[in-house]
Amino acid sequence: MFVLRACDSTFHIRCADEAIAAIVEVAFGGLIVPFSRSSSEVTGRYQIERSNSNTAQGFRVRDFNGVYAQVEDTDALLWHLDKSLTIALQHRRPDLYFLHAAAVALAGGVSVLAAPPGTGKSTLTLGLLERGFSYLSDELAPIDIRQRLVHHYAHAVGLKSRPPAPLQLPQGTVAIGSRFHVPTCRFRGAGLSEEPLPLVAVIFPERSSEPPAKCRRISSSVFPLNILPQTTSIHPLFSPVIWGSINILLTNHFQILANFMLF
Repeated sequence: MFVLRACDSTFHIRCADEAIAAIVEVAFGGLIVPFSRSSSEVTGRYQIERSNSNTAQGFRVRDFNGVYAQVEDTDALLWHLDKSLTIALQHRRPDLYFLHAAAVALAGGVSVLAAPPGTGKSTLTLGLLERGFSYLSDELAPIDIRQRLVHHYAHAVGLKSRPPAPLQLPQGTVAIGSRFHVPTCRFRGAGLSEEPLPLVAVIFPERSSEPPAKCRRISSSVFPLNILPQTTSIHPLFSPVIWGSINILLTNHFQILANFMLF
């Protein structure tokens, strides 16, 4: 059984065989802690088994409510497990603002990279990690906006394709399904602490066919228009009915940060 810790929450994951366990360990190794560090309160429990003993493709995932989900392959398994953990965390921690974003740190301050899927966040993250940044997250940035702190969610960096030159896949990268997964053990700072770090910048990468990359600062009035589409929070506080109030809240709490558009 694996014990995962994120945002002061604990999850237990049981795998039916060693092959399934190896997949989970690669993808979520940065969140795995020794059983002795597990808290008495468990946010969620999951059991993963083969859907059919005669095939190595399909899986069944049973959650803490006893509900089974059928997934067709390893890509779908990791996607389902990641989203299940994310939703459980948001129910457990409604005080946090969850962004679809990567998060890296330098000199103790965190830069959040918020952008839609396919923009290249993971590739950019990989490049920054090679240049001395430490790793917090690849896909999910849980932020305490009142204290301006970013929590770790250090699952493996997932790439849909090989990075462009001069970047290379780090040694130890594992191909699972259609993606490359870079285990967090390859990165500085990953898994060393659960303590959140101060947020110092929010960056919105955009694709551009014209090198070199450019960076410009954006105003506090434009900032909410860029960050709200990347919100994954499901708490009622973030319902569409009160987006206007959230715009004000975000602007007030992030206005002293360095907010940039990278393209």
